[in-house]
Order: sequence, then C-alpha cells, then structure tokens
Amino acid sequence: MSENSSQQGSELLAQPPAPSLGLEVSLPQFEGPLDLLLHLVRSQGIDILDIPIMEIASQYNAYLDQMRELDLELASEYLVMAVTLAHIKSRMMLPPDPSEEGNDDPRLELAMQLLEYEKYHKAAEALGVLETTRELVFVRSAPPPEDLAGVMTLEVDLDQLVGAFQKVLARLESEDLNQVIRRENFKIHDMMERILGSVVHSGRISFRDLVDACRTRLERIVLFLGLLELVRLGNVSAQQAGWRTEIVIRRREDRPVLAPGAAVDSDE
Repeated sequence: MSENSSQQGSELLAQPPAPSLGLEVSLPQFEGPLDLLLHLVRSQGIDILDIPIMEIASQYNAYLDQMRELDLELASEYLVMAVTLAHIKSRMMLPPDPSEEGNDDPRLELAMQLLEYEKYHKAAEALGVLETTRELVFVRSAPPPEDLAGVMTLEVDLDQLVGAFQKVLARLESEDLNQVIRRENFKIHDMMERILGSVVHSGRISFRDLVDACRTRLERIVLFLGLLELVRLGNVSAQQAGWRTEIVIRRREDRPVLAPGAAVDSDE
C-alpha cells in the first residue's frame, strides 16, 4: 500500500493527541464495525462493489489504534472485522488459483453485508425523523359536528353503563367521608319506580343526576341495580348523543308504564 493511502486514512479519522492538561479527546462514535466501514466508504465516494480493500483496511486499523491509545475498550466484533479485512487483503494479493471454481471476488460477501446494512440504516434514520416529527404534533379531540347534535343517538351497552357508575360512585364517595352512616333499607322495585317516575315526568333524566340524588353508597348501588333491571326489561334505554357525551335515561315509548310489582313478576 502506498504511503499516500495510509496518510489519507489517518487524516480521515485522526484526532489531536490528548494533551497532558486533562482535556478530553473523543473519536467519532459508530454503532459497530459495519457502521465504521460504511462511513469510510461513503465519506470518500467509494463504490461498495469495488472497495480498495488495502486502503480501507489501513484506515480501519488506524481507527482501532486510536481507540487503543485513548484506552477505549475494543469490542470483539471490531477485532473480528479487522481479521476479516486482513484475510480479504491476503487473498487479493495472491494470484488466482486456476484449480478453484468460480474465483469469486473475495470482497463480494463484505460488499453485500455493507449494502444490506446501509438499507436498514437508512430505514432506521427515516423512522427516527418520523418519530421526531410526530413528537411536535399535538392532536386535539374534536366534538361531534353541530349538525349531528341531537340527531345521532347511540345505545349504551352494559360495560359503558357500569364504567360510568363507577366514576360517579368514586367521585361521590370522596365527598361522603364525613357523613354519618345510618342503616337504611332500600328495595330494587322501589328504585325502579323512582327512576320511571322521574323519566315519565320529564321525558328523560341524566344518569349522573340520577345517581347524584342518592345520599349513601347503598342507595346508589340499589338504584343502579334497579336501572339495570329496567334496561333489561326494556322499560327504559340508556343513550348518548355522541362519543363521550352524557348518558341519558329515556322511557321506551313502546312499553307500558311499570305497574307496582310488575318488575319482580315480569319473567314469570
């Protein structure tokens, strides 16, 4: 190898020697031996399929020497690549053996590895740019369009109703810590009549207002069980005007008003 090639490799990665005054000297950081080789090739505009292996091997070893001088620990993969480059260089210095079939270029396998690494490296960089861009975007949830307000009604399923009850219960219980607990007797049928009375009187009632009117945890639970029974029997329905809107209890117009005792005997 010519002296100019060796000098070019040293200039590419050389850093000023560490002075004795305690100043830190750092080398370019690479993710592995393929990353270092790709940098050496691309920074000099070299064709990956026609790598001047002697020159690149010299530059690669110059980088490892600088790491040793700075007492940086060398990963085993860097040393394996150095041996690989030396092996390829030795094969290229020997005349081709006519007895061997193919006589493929000894650099070909390394070139394929570099091309494959470069492809994934560019993909990772593109994903990194997308991630950085996405971090700068703030999405705000939009309410339903005004022209659909009051027109679009969604039936609330059991899971949504239970979830709403748990939220209201947690909020109200935090306000009841200082209240005196009294023994009370609540019946599911009485709560069903209370709910139907409120719905018949106003046509609809907010689920939250319905639970807020109760004074104790037991009363709220019994009322909720009564509401579930009314929904099961089809006397009332729980609806939302849109996503994340308030749950409203309505009476089913196609069902008769609940008569006393009807709820308990409806399934018989």
